[in-house]
Amino acid sequence: MRPASPKEEIIPIVKERLFAEDVKLLYLFNTDWQDIRKIRSLSERIKCPKCSSSLIAMTYRNDEELIKIAKRRRVGRKLSKEKEKKWLTTWRSASLI
Repeated sequence: MRPASPKEEIIPIVKERLFAEDVKLLYLFNTDWQDIRKIRSLSERIKCPKCSSSLIAMTYRNDEELIKIAKRRRVGRKLSKEKEKKWLTTWRSASLI
């Protein structure tokens, strides 16, 4: 028997898949803390365990480029336009988390 609406069947599956995803968390200000966690294990407010700052970026698990960009930015090095755009997008999204 089919459900009344395909949404009723799809939404729980998509939700479970999203909550099972691993994400990388990175403290942007000092770039001295990063961690990989499952989305379902994240608390409502994500904070750096060292200083309690909430300037935490969330990215995909294998994103090593963001760490390099953040470290270059921290020491004042010039970034390419593409990397500067990624930095600004990440900074803005981290301020929302």
